[in-house]
Amino acid sequence: MKQEHIDICEKYLNRWHMLRDTKTISGITVQIVDELIKVYKEHNKGKESFCRWCPDSIVSLVKQVYLAYERDAPKPVIETVLEVKVERPNGVKPTPIAVTFDSILPKTEKPKRRNQWSK
Repeated sequence: MKQEHIDICEKYLNRWHMLRDTKTISGITVQIVDELIKVYKEHNKGKESFCRWCPDSIVSLVKQVYLAYERDAPKPVIETVLEVKVERPNGVKPTPIAVTFDSILPKTEKPKRRNQWSK
């Protein structure tokens, strides 16, 4: 995917998130549809045509463009570094401990289902 296509996709990314998460889309203008059609035609060599006025066609266009964007766009590298310095006497090194959420959170049992006829 070209950088100009990535820029267009990132500009309207909130529309894709709305469609993906809520299965509805709003705020799509003719200019946005024209830009997404341009991205689709250049990226997919114009395999399909879309109607700017048909809601189903617009939803299909947005899905196809943004699925290609998520597949082809470079992913940002995010690193979280946590460093803890502990002063130990006599040069003793701390032993690493693996912590999971299961070991932190208390275990709860499912409440037993009571039959309405039992006492």
